[in-house]
Amino acid sequence: ARAALITEADLGEPWVPTRGVATWRDAMLKASAESAECRRLLDALYAEELFGPDARTRASVGLDDEYDEAQLRYQVVAHRPAEVDRTLEWLGSLPRTCGQFMARTTRGGLMTVEVGEAQMPEVGDARRGLHIVLSGVSEDEDEGEGESEGESEGEAAPTLTLHVAAIRVGDDAITVTNGGLGDVPGDATLAAVELGAQRLAEVRKRGRVEV
Repeated sequence: ARAALITEADLGEPWVPTRGVATWRDAMLKASAESAECRRLLDALYAEELFGPDARTRASVGLDDEYDEAQLRYQVVAHRPAEVDRTLEWLGSLPRTCGQFMARTTRGGLMTVEVGEAQMPEVGDARRGLHIVLSGVSEDEDEGEGESEGESEGEAAPTLTLHVAAIRVGDDAITVTNGGLGDVPGDATLAAVELGAQRLAEVRKRGRVEV
């Protein structure tokens, strides 16, 4: 599993080994929603357990984008293929069931969450991609009070963008989460997905030959 990990060298500049958990994880992902399905999504994102707590993380790596302050998390997961496919089906349903909803953080902040489908390269045996935007709602917006344009720009609430990908490769799976409060280009996510799936397939094939 470690041989299937990607590194900062694979993505190139400005990616470096992570220096720690991003501050936006607790501030924005530790949240709840009225809908059970949408709440499940938020919990899975916060815990970094897209395939649920029963799945076993075999290897993982974290990388930071020094320019845009994005953070990418790549995991190789072991789980039953049927369970993986069930999770992929659930992820595919989220743009319909949780396309737009309200969530509240544990600190009391209100957010709007938009979930859309993201195109994925044709890699692995099955795959799903999501594009998620979590936008903080200011107190004035929450109360329905108007602001001047200058005040609105000066007190803009944070917006978190997440690219989420899950791929099954044989009896294993890959998850990639790339997020940040600034610009989060999708090319790093796609590169991690494509290279990671190819690398995992090669490692699995080499293992079968050696056996």
